[in-house]
Amino acid sequence: MLRVKADASIVSVIALFPFGLTKSLRYLKGEDTWQTRFLAPVDMADGVYSVRLVLRDRNGGVYRESKTFVIASHPPVLRARLERSRVHAGETVRISAQVSGTARTITARMYGALPVALHWNGAVRANTGEIAAPANLPPGRYTVHVTAEDIAHNIGTEEVALEIW
Repeated sequence: MLRVKADASIVSVIALFPFGLTKSLRYLKGEDTWQTRFLAPVDMADGVYSVRLVLRDRNGGVYRESKTFVIASHPPVLRARLERSRVHAGETVRISAQVSGTARTITARMYGALPVALHWNGAVRANTGEIAAPANLPPGRYTVHVTAEDIAHNIGTEEVALEIW
């Protein structure tokens, strides 16, 4: 998806993609944004590309701009670990995750617990958060599911074991 903000005087926007596609953008009044969806060729490598924009204003003036877009076809690779692998029911445990590429969101989930967002922690150079083992969980082995979603909605996952005792 390509989204562009433009001056209020702009009445049309056309995108000229580097792989030969030409698309008109549609104005979304509620968001004050021009937008179009497109499919990149399957052989196009992941990376940052330039798209040329042709903008026309209400007086007939034509303007050209270049913007960039990102092709991200591979899910993030995720490595997660728990600070401790055994906790009592009701205790919290710190979880950290390192993610390749640029993840938009990183979330940890466990049976019976609310999802936890992990955020960048520069001191440990990882995304961290704390997940609470539900107080009513019986002793046993449980799985913490960690997911990372990038800007293209690709999802990488990893599971780590947590023992409740």
